[in-house]
Amino acid sequence: MHLPIEKKGFAGWCRLLLGDRTGAIAIEGAIAISVAVAVMLPLIDFGQYINLRIDLKQALRAGGQYALHDVNNLLGDTTAVATSKATIQSVVQTASGLTSTVTVVVGKLRCLCGTTSTTCPGQSGYQVCSTTLVSPAVYVDMTASAAFDPYFAFLGFFTEGMTVTEELTMRIR
Repeated sequence: MHLPIEKKGFAGWCRLLLGDRTGAIAIEGAIAISVAVAVMLPLIDFGQYINLRIDLKQALRAGGQYALHDVNNLLGDTTAVATSKATIQSVVQTASGLTSTVTVVVGKLRCLCGTTSTTCPGQSGYQVCSTTLVSPAVYVDMTASAAFDPYFAFLGFFTEGMTVTEELTMRIR
């Protein structure tokens, strides 16, 4: 038996729910809520995944900013380069907020005259770019990786023990 709804809105819905003795509304509500929850659970993992990627990219940019200010050491002797790369790794790990779980790789410097690869300043065989007579552009490649463990891996959208990797190439000179 359905009661007439005198007021619309939440109060009218409550009267309808309480007045309905067949249980159809309760069953429909349970099904609707189950479907809504099943759709929402993967969104939590997706949000966590995107957040981790953003954190890694921002941390790499912080490392790139440090490399930009430390370019002379990166182009120096072997000891200075190793120290500078270790410091950049530390900067990236600290900036990510995931110090113990982030793996950072600072790659070899790349130098280009236009689109042609050339020897970097400070290395044997270095010479200025022949067409423009300026120093070549110097780039540093960095990669950061972190483990991602989804809350709801059993749903199949993400796998357990997944690794998220971000890369950044930054011109430092």
